Amino acid sequence: MAKNGYLLQISTNNQPLKIIDTGNSFKTSLLNGSKYSLDLSNNNSFPVDAYLKIDGKKMGSYRIIPSETIKIIRPCRRKKDLCFLKKTEEFSRQGLFKNNNQNLGQIEVIFRSGVKYDSDDEDINYPFNRQVYRLEEYEYNSDYMNKYKREKPVCKFNYKELYTECGDEPECYEESPPEPGCLSEPEEDCCPNYECEEIIPIESTLEELDIQEENITNGFTAYGDDIETKYKTYQALDYDSDETKIVLNLFIKRYEAL
Repeated sequence: MAKNGYLLQISTNNQPLKIIDTGNSFKTSLLNGSKYSLDLSNNNSFPVDAYLKIDGKKMGSYRIIPSETIKIIRPCRRKKDLCFLKKTEEFSRQGLFKNNNQNLGQIEVIFRSGVKYDSDDEDINYPFNRQVYRLEEYEYNSDYMNKYKREKPVCKFNYKELYTECGDEPECYEESPPEPGCLSEPEEDCCPNYECEEIIPIESTLEELDIQEENITNGFTAYGDDIETKYKTYQALDYDSDETKIVLNLFIKRYEAL
């Protein structure tokens, strides 16, 4: 699923899923309980920051240098991997999703291009997040990124409990945290009575891709097993006026067992 040199791909068991372009939106379907990962690609000659939302919730922003693909198995704001479940009354009662959430089953990525700030600049007015993330295993390239300079605030209120390990250390702030990229809502288990499947039936056991015609998804993203990967923090770009939004709607796939 490509647009303006950017690509969003979703995979289960390291196999990319077929994505359908309906003309107005992109759709795909997964088996109930599938664990999935996202690949974000930048095939342009300039760096971008990819702002991710899952089910309408902010899941951080990620630096992608030119001609690079990054993989998101767990977002910055979660310590667990991604699992797609069918909406049920039981899961609703357990608080795993809200019925009035109009963005359930939706993956949204906004790619914002720009250049890195001068490393000597200090008085910067950030229009969006002031920091972005990359897995620690990814290359640091000084041509396309600056390490994020953390201030040392006088700590009157401790927000440590609100933070996941997106950056190197949790911080405390005199006022509310300046940007929500690393703030975490309470962690949700995949489901107390449901284990996300790691092994998906082979393709021969599946029906042809069958996506509901209506735009109301029948699934939501939950969070399964702990993932040990860590993120490092970098300074956001000085953005230009160009941005590209890609939205992918997820549905539960129906299949017949052998």
